[in-house]
Amino acid sequence: MTHFHLAALLIKVTVNQQKKKSGNSYLIPILLFLLLFLFGGLMVFFSTSSIKGTEFSPNNFQTRSFSYSRVPGTKIVLSKTVLGSAVSVTNTDVLKHLKTISGSPVWHVTTIYGRSENHPSATLIEALKQTNADRADYWGAWSSANPGLAAVLWPFVQQLALKEFYFPVPDLLQAAEDAKNADDFEESLFEITLRAAARQCQDWKKTGDESAIHELTTWLDQLPIGTRKEPTIERIRSLKARLNTD
Repeated sequence: MTHFHLAALLIKVTVNQQKKKSGNSYLIPILLFLLLFLFGGLMVFFSTSSIKGTEFSPNNFQTRSFSYSRVPGTKIVLSKTVLGSAVSVTNTDVLKHLKTISGSPVWHVTTIYGRSENHPSATLIEALKQTNADRADYWGAWSSANPGLAAVLWPFVQQLALKEFYFPVPDLLQAAEDAKNADDFEESLFEITLRAAARQCQDWKKTGDESAIHELTTWLDQLPIGTRKEPTIERIRSLKARLNTD
């Protein structure tokens, strides 16, 4: 082999080595980028697939936590639902007035962590967690001081909550604070509920939710009017009629 051929071979080897090094210098950053992209994608997937929150049972005024995983943006569930222990939201001064409901307890979603969603049951939960000036249970103390009114209020609230009709709750609780006569209190609760229902139906009509309106009006129409006073009966009938015509 001549000196010329030897020099040419060395140049060729050197050039190939440089190309190989140059290729490796690009390959490593690309691999690192792909690994970071994959890791980030997995982190986003697991953070958005995990659903955690709390739910409320109107059967016994208890809450519990829940968690499960699903494919983000879909309803495809990836894991079994894990449920926490049920805990009473209020004390026995309220709980003793609830009716015993047969069958499995009903559970309504209250909160989903990490989301600014307002679920109807949160209205009652927040009210039941109220405390008075000495940080005692507000509605427990009220129920203890007003057992006759409490015996009317809480079963009424419970039957609304069982149907997931939480919207009248603020008005009902305000009326309870002002009530004096247990005999007239149930009639007041019924009228307040019907007025609140009329407002709710107006909102549902704006969104086209006719099925919700039908369910509400049918259920309210089945509730017995607990009074013999003709003026009250007429007012209630008039309010019921408005639900279907407004």
